[in-house]
Amino acid sequence: MLLTMINIFKKSAFLSISLKNSSQVLVRVFIGIINIKLIALLLGPTGLALVSQLQNFLQLSVNLAGAGINSGVVKHVSKLDKSSNHKQAIINTSFTIVIVVSVVVSGIIAFFNDFVSIYLFDSRDYSKVIFFAAIYIISTSLFNLVLSIINGLQKLRIFVVLNIIYFTSGFLIFIISIYFLGLNGALWAVLFQSIIAFSLGILKLRQLGFKVKLFFYRQIAVKLSKFSLMALISGLITPFVVIIIRKLIIQELSVHEAGIWDGVLKISTSYIGIATLPFSYYFLPTFSRLTDAQEIRDEVKRTILILVPLLLIVGFGIYASRILIIQLMLSREFSEASLIINWQIMGDGFKVLCWLLGLLLIAKEKVLAFIATELLSGIIFISTAYLLIPRLGIEGSTIAYFLENTLSFSVLCGVFAYYWSKK
Repeated sequence: MLLTMINIFKKSAFLSISLKNSSQVLVRVFIGIINIKLIALLLGPTGLALVSQLQNFLQLSVNLAGAGINSGVVKHVSKLDKSSNHKQAIINTSFTIVIVVSVVVSGIIAFFNDFVSIYLFDSRDYSKVIFFAAIYIISTSLFNLVLSIINGLQKLRIFVVLNIIYFTSGFLIFIISIYFLGLNGALWAVLFQSIIAFSLGILKLRQLGFKVKLFFYRQIAVKLSKFSLMALISGLITPFVVIIIRKLIIQELSVHEAGIWDGVLKISTSYIGIATLPFSYYFLPTFSRLTDAQEIRDEVKRTILILVPLLLIVGFGIYASRILIIQLMLSREFSEASLIINWQIMGDGFKVLCWLLGLLLIAKEKVLAFIATELLSGIIFISTAYLLIPRLGIEGSTIAYFLENTLSFSVLCGVFAYYWSKK
């Protein structure tokens, strides 16, 4: 058994891609940790809760502005039998769609900036931030599209470099803004980090021989639209659910408690990012190319055999050193997080496995199955949170997260067996 595991690790293409992608992952995790630390030290749990509320709203808006076509772009650009002219047509059509949709979405948000500020923060104080978020929404949705195209072209080095530029430039803007403007600076900083990286992304596409022209090809748009509903459901549900849970904690407990929960969430996001950042780059093109059910089963089995021991080791390490990690990443104000992080860590393991099976459903265009499992996941999280938080306090939020992911993984295993079990 041990020899089998060692051979799987040696032969794993996923691990190979992950190692090549490690520089981007390490930069992203390192910068993310410093960002969290600065907010925790300078603004405390309350400030972290407010900044996270805006970040989740922007994430939701960018996902909507991207029209949900990025996964479709990766799949169709990655097909080896497609000519350069056909790939150019995909690029032109996808840019046309994203520009139109992102302008509409950002325009609506700018128009209703007062309403959004009141909903997110119970105050009009951040209306101007919401208004100028249009810049971030348009540029980031286009930057994400550029990354998807480069992903599909399998240009790993360019993909890594652009991500590093994106996170380092955002980090520098964040430090300057938070130093001079405090909380408002932290909120403003999240709006402008993608402009430089997007410009460089366009230049890289031109170097690869692709020019961005705004043409619309109906047949290509129809193909991309098959992914839209799946991606939009996934991209909207996660930040929307987090916003709802955070507002529930604020209403039932306090903004401080919401900040404690956000601290746990930030730690969680930082370390599982190491496992999941290579996912879309490797698995979406790989699953798209595999057609034989046995090959799909083998790929999933190999990956799970790699992920499970890694997740167990990392999870145990995080839990054993949780007090030190909380003090290093956050501050002593977040000490309460050590009491609830165990449920989050267990839920994270199942979350990573859910992402693996979810990407398979996206790649194979199992639209109804994917949407049903995503909706079910969101419903479980919200309903269990509403049930547990008033009774158990802040711990109820992480227990709800654990239940959501264990139940979702069980359902996804059933879906996987239905579509790809041995006939």
